[in-house]
Amino acid sequence: MLLAGLKVTLAERSEIEASTAHDRVIKTLEASLARGLISEAKFKTIKAVFETTDDYQNLQSSI
Repeated sequence: MLLAGLKVTLAERSEIEASTAHDRVIKTLEASLARGLISEAKFKTIKAVFETTDDYQNLQSSI
């Protein structure tokens, strides 16, 4: 979904877990960028549409 440019919100149980998950996804994307699998423009687009949260009550606003 991220690679298609769709907005993605990843929900975790705590702020720490959400932050860790965000960092893990960004590091994976950085590795893809370094290997030439995605362009710099695609990387920036993905970063703009990807977010993490631990606030399940506000997930409806992410739809």
